[in-house]
Amino acid sequence: MTTYTWVGGGGSLDDPSNWSVGDVNPPPPPLPVPNDTAIFGSPVGTLIGSLDAEDVDFQSPTFVLQCQITAGDLTLESGKLILLAGTTINTATAEFIGASGDAGVEQYGGSNTLSDLVENVSAGSYLLTSGTLTIVGDGLEFVGAGEGDFSVSGGTVSITTGATGSNNSAGPVIVGDSGSGVFNQTNGQVTFGGNLIVGNGATGSGLVLLNG
Repeated sequence: MTTYTWVGGGGSLDDPSNWSVGDVNPPPPPLPVPNDTAIFGSPVGTLIGSLDAEDVDFQSPTFVLQCQITAGDLTLESGKLILLAGTTINTATAEFIGASGDAGVEQYGGSNTLSDLVENVSAGSYLLTSGTLTIVGDGLEFVGAGEGDFSVSGGTVSITTGATGSNNSAGPVIVGDSGSGVFNQTNGQVTFGGNLIVGNGATGSGLVLLNG
């Protein structure tokens, strides 16, 4: 497995000149492949093209996507991830929002599909205004494992049964797992295949707001 670091500012994920692997011998392939790690530091502009890697790590501050990403798991350490129309993200396991600081995803179109969970580890938020967010399988969507806010003003959220699930059923949505969480829906469509749990555990607190 090779670690690739993005050095291209905005630009195409398919352009080898936008990636750096340091001094590696023998030289790896010019672009990340499915068992590699891709790290993004601080690009300027919009990311286009396609990427297929095992681990995709966005560190900070703001990333604008109009591309296709296939990953084993995806992490937004801090900062902001903006998904525009035409973006397609397929994550096999987990998406971590706010792994090391305040972080937020703003989805204005496209599709984001994952097989296990969205977890706001430190302080994370997710805003869906258009497009689709699909969680497949018996994984959990944690809104507020630290502090989390999930807002839906348009688009479609679907947590469905997946063939990979241990009991072939959708897991619960937990708003405030061990921290504080808010789920706010003003428009759009949200479908839960499992239970909705508000405030989980001794330290979890949650709030669900349904308006519109």
